[in-house]
Amino acid sequence: MDILRTADTRHIVRLIDLNDGDDGVWEIQEYCSLGSLRDWVSARGGRLPSDLLTAVVSEIAASLEYLHELSTGVAHRDLKPANVLVRSAEPVDLVLTDFGLAKAHQAFTHLTTTVKGTWHYAAPEVHSKQSSPKSDWFSLGAMVYEFYTGRKLFALADGTDVSEDDAKSRSVSRNYSTDLIDDPRWKLLADGLLTWDKDNRWGAAQVEAWLRGESPTVFDDRAKSTRSIGYRPNWSPTLVTTPEQLAEQLRQHWDAAATELAGRPDQKMTRFLESFGYLEDAIRTINSNESPGTKLVRLQGILDADGPIHFRAVSLDDESIRDQIRAASANDTRALDWLEAVLNEHILTAFAEVTGAAEAAKADYLLNRWLVQAAETMRPLPREYQEIARREFRAALPMLFARALGEEPPPASREEAPNASDAVASPGVQTADRRGLWSRLFSSRAKREDPIPVPSNTTGLSDRVETPDIAASPAPKTGQGTTTPPRRTQASNTVAPTHTVTFTIPRHAIGRVIGTAGRTITQIQHDTDSHISIDDDGTVRVTARMAADAARARESVEAMVEPRPVGGKPTAPIPKLGDRYSATVKSLAVFGAFVSHPAGKDGLIPIKELRVLAGGQRIEQVGDVVHVGQQLEVEVTSVKANGDFGLAIVRGPRSGAS
Repeated sequence: MDILRTADTRHIVRLIDLNDGDDGVWEIQEYCSLGSLRDWVSARGGRLPSDLLTAVVSEIAASLEYLHELSTGVAHRDLKPANVLVRSAEPVDLVLTDFGLAKAHQAFTHLTTTVKGTWHYAAPEVHSKQSSPKSDWFSLGAMVYEFYTGRKLFALADGTDVSEDDAKSRSVSRNYSTDLIDDPRWKLLADGLLTWDKDNRWGAAQVEAWLRGESPTVFDDRAKSTRSIGYRPNWSPTLVTTPEQLAEQLRQHWDAAATELAGRPDQKMTRFLESFGYLEDAIRTINSNESPGTKLVRLQGILDADGPIHFRAVSLDDESIRDQIRAASANDTRALDWLEAVLNEHILTAFAEVTGAAEAAKADYLLNRWLVQAAETMRPLPREYQEIARREFRAALPMLFARALGEEPPPASREEAPNASDAVASPGVQTADRRGLWSRLFSSRAKREDPIPVPSNTTGLSDRVETPDIAASPAPKTGQGTTTPPRRTQASNTVAPTHTVTFTIPRHAIGRVIGTAGRTITQIQHDTDSHISIDDDGTVRVTARMAADAARARESVEAMVEPRPVGGKPTAPIPKLGDRYSATVKSLAVFGAFVSHPAGKDGLIPIKELRVLAGGQRIEQVGDVVHVGQQLEVEVTSVKANGDFGLAIVRGPRSGAS
């Protein structure tokens, strides 16, 4: 304290008086009306623009350099935003304060008897009771990361703060990353200051060089570790010691691994990958918002460059894909499900990006262009016929995959219906005969490298694509509120349905009732021998041959809207991966926006997902792009074991969406 009393007040808060006597210990220091750096940054949304952040780094770095050269060298040992005071905002003038843990050192390393401080900013060596001025530079790095990204260095993937003990564990095990910093210059600074090995960590000289525009070398402290460690996944009995062995376990235990990656990934897996020092891409993939299937395809290619790559237990090689196309063409439901998942999750693109298979990337491009074109072609149809068209598009997937991959379509896929209008107006026609509807639409286009998109309006539509003849189908009578539903083929070839039930469901529940690619509503119709249509306002029409079937269908739909446990008490719907719904923004945070969910528990849209609202640009404050009460169309991208879930802004239509 005697040293600090005479310190330069340009860097250290001015100490006016102090007492250390029988009546207690107290000190009087200058008053800074703007408060601490924590308060100052919080008032700006928790993040700082580059010019202000540069000024903050410059001020703190100069103060640390002065402090560390003061007398025999003083380490602050508890550097954090709350212990930096803002003397002036224009220009930025910061001073260090709260030296309760500071230590004057005879040498530049001191083994502390007790570990104190705030673990979210403490360097790894501090947890081993070894602190020095070098530890203060790590704390500055943690502050740089926080002020740039709006979230603490030691935090969950969705930005949620962790406990002090968890922060300590992450620091010691090197379980932290600067990947969220998207500016190379700021990432360089953060990497240098947050180097795990204190002896190779940046200090005053490197920070000053960075401020001058230079690029000092960052020591890759992870690469020097040669220690071999093992890892046993929660879903496998096998201990793995190499990335290739882990890739093989992912192939063998696909469903269990996909379930884990859909929620919060096992931190032991991350630490295992970090120990190799060159698998940053794998760690980024695990923590991404991609679908579990896409993650697993990427991970196999990254972890085992020479090994096979599977998707849902099917190898992504030429012969295996041909087998799936042939099986799907023969109405194998599992093979059709596999092709549909490959299309919806962009599996061929993920495969291409880790293997360099350009033809796979081109095929995925074509398939998704055709998917968009199909959606636009369906748009003018009445709702009942849109559902039929979606089923027919699914049935045409073998032909589309074959053409996209440059293969000859399977024989069953080349059968033509007499004409397009018959195919739509007669849903009882056998599936193999109706594939001609989409075959004629895409057969000529499939030979083009860049298919022509279909316009969203109906003007001139018939000049560009072959569409169903709506005039040939039953037309609604004047004054009727509904279109006569199409006839549904019964197993006994009996008369058309005669019983209709109409009711409403909440709009937010429509997507849940329809299900991914329409599978849920299709299953209900199959189980209850009925036909179900849902309008945009939530009006549901159930048509069945028997009144009992219509009643069972209604009960099944309402059970999807409000699931009931065994005791009969209603429960809130549980968020499911891939669910889409209209959400209301409930609150804003520095790292994202919390929005409503029918389950009653708010979900998080991370700030990086909100960039779509700003044209992909960096967002300084969440409030710049969204506001409380705003309606957003969102999709569930992750669900954790504790019920927490992450969201993303919906960017485009999903296959089979209503």
